[in-house]
Amino acid sequence: MDSVGGVGERIDRIGTWRKDLSAELATLPDSLRRFREAISDLQRITERLEYATVGIETMMRHADNSGLTDAMRQLDQAAMAVEKQLAEMRDAVPGAGLVGQTVTELHRNIDSVVGLLSGRDRRADSPGGAVEG
Repeated sequence: MDSVGGVGERIDRIGTWRKDLSAELATLPDSLRRFREAISDLQRITERLEYATVGIETMMRHADNSGLTDAMRQLDQAAMAVEKQLAEMRDAVPGAGLVGQTVTELHRNIDSVVGLLSGRDRRADSPGGAVEG
């Protein structure tokens, strides 16, 4: 009896497998259509990213050619000098810590812009908030 029950169970599993496979095959055309749409969307995104990259590179060249990069570097150096002075007087002058935080935030923003304009990541060599308080 065991072998008869085993054969019947296997036949049922084959029937279930066949129904599942038929259901998958029925959805295949829709899945392929959605896959093609996704590929098309990715191609459009790639083209837009490529266009944006060219635009950013052009903007960076214009900024560098116009002297904006040098001006931002000078502003960056001035912010570093102010941060240094505020760090020295933080304990002596009331409110210097608050001013220092503001200057530090300004310096971080300037540093980010200078890094973008110069085409490198300056975070590694920036003071990174020398004045806190």
